[in-house]
Amino acid sequence: MKNWLFSDTEAGAQSSAVLYSLTETAKACGHNQYNWLTQVLTELPKRLADHQAFDDLLPWNIVPDSLYKK
Repeated sequence: MKNWLFSDTEAGAQSSAVLYSLTETAKACGHNQYNWLTQVLTELPKRLADHQAFDDLLPWNIVPDSLYKK
């Protein structure tokens, strides 16, 4: 997929690069990319509202599949 080639702005291209980098890092760390991203995007707004840290949601700080077993 080369959708990143068609970013209209520099900021959009940078945002795409960050997202692709994080999802590929999650994959390299043994996560299901969709599950990891779904969980992070669900949890992140709660933490930002309370000004909590979110470093523990980064792919290299999570044991694969530990987020999804509840």
